[in-house]
Amino acid sequence: QIFHGPRFLYWTVLPILLYILERILRVRRGRRKVYVKSVKWIDPVMCLELMPANRAEFKFVEGQYIYLNCPYISPNEWHPFTISSAAGDLDFDDHVLTVHIRVYPKGWTGKLKDYFGLMNPQNRYPLNLSRRDGPNLLPG
Repeated sequence: QIFHGPRFLYWTVLPILLYILERILRVRRGRRKVYVKSVKWIDPVMCLELMPANRAEFKFVEGQYIYLNCPYISPNEWHPFTISSAAGDLDFDDHVLTVHIRVYPKGWTGKLKDYFGLMNPQNRYPLNLSRRDGPNLLPG
């Protein structure tokens, strides 16, 4: 008896429902558009300046993180990065938030850097990055 009857259901229904709700919300948030205003590379850090398409939906404070996805690299692989902008940065003239990413040449971040180089060899911005999820609070 692996499920131990009604006690198993009693203790697992709520966590399973919360997990399903979280996944549904993540998919909905992941469809929001974000534009890449610029990509700056200072070895070994890449700085992304992102502009949310709808600033009203994108509220954040210091210490939150954003999940980024690049379907070219992997359509189902999301990576969390800390937002390095102050909470009010979206209210200024340029309406950007920044994410600083340490690039590991053989990892996902190295592939992301190479992708930006291939997509934009003339460094013309903004680019459209339509798959992201966040901001999210740090756990704990």
